[in-house]
Amino acid sequence: YPVYRDKLLVAATAGAAPEIFVVDQIWNPEFAAAGFVIPLDDYIARSGLSSDTFFKGAWDSCVHKGKVWGIPFDVGVWSQLFYNRDMFREVGLDPNRPPVYWDEYLDYGKKLTRDVDGDGTSDQWGSGMYGGRHEGTICQTDAFIFSNGGSILSEDFSRCVLGDKASVEAMEFYKKVVDEMSPPGATARTPDDAVKLFSASKIAMHLQGSWVQSTITARAPEMDWAVSLLPKPRRGESVGTYGGWNLVIYQKSKYKDAAWEFIKYWSSKGINEKVIALVPANKESADIFLA
Repeated sequence: YPVYRDKLLVAATAGAAPEIFVVDQIWNPEFAAAGFVIPLDDYIARSGLSSDTFFKGAWDSCVHKGKVWGIPFDVGVWSQLFYNRDMFREVGLDPNRPPVYWDEYLDYGKKLTRDVDGDGTSDQWGSGMYGGRHEGTICQTDAFIFSNGGSILSEDFSRCVLGDKASVEAMEFYKKVVDEMSPPGATARTPDDAVKLFSASKIAMHLQGSWVQSTITARAPEMDWAVSLLPKPRRGESVGTYGGWNLVIYQKSKYKDAAWEFIKYWSSKGINEKVIALVPANKESADIFLA
């Protein structure tokens, strides 16, 4: 992931980027501001393509300073709860009822944190919460903060509000999960480390994005697991961090018109759902994934 971004930046700077490429939603403003990709407003207007065709969050990620610099390709959601149904059964938890609220998540996690081999030290944990220097840590902590009604910045983006009550409460709960139901080493742990623990049945619950479903299936084909929403506070709602990829046209492309036709085709109903592994950004294509 970071290597791909670096290679794109090097290629674009050297005038050697592909005619079309995909960028993570959070990279789109960076590539637009650097002049590496072109605005698509004229193409969109001529084609009659509507922003309403796509999920709003995905479309908005393509907009920078009033112009549209890409077309959303797919979407992913951080902070889904993956849980091992067999491990739930082993401690008497209902495998068909994952935790919905924060307090339930903590209670479940404590029951699932135990000394299986009897040597006096826990060797199974409720969760594998991570705090390593990684994009995933930001996405995860953001999800807890926003679920509790908090934020990172004020509405006018003029000041940091991480010190506000709702944000502090969320991070205090996050630390409680680390301290009471996660294996040691959370400050260095990444999402990749945590999904390895989950696949090895060392942790019973794992929080990450929709794209790890195939990873879990490949690594633990015999595991009986399921997925649910991120647990929420009693007075809040489950909020996940949005993700996904956008199709863009290189500023130095010699075939911009053809590139646009390709992007329009790949993002259309009937095609978008066939060429990706995540949920399509095209709402009509996404129906089969959300049924």
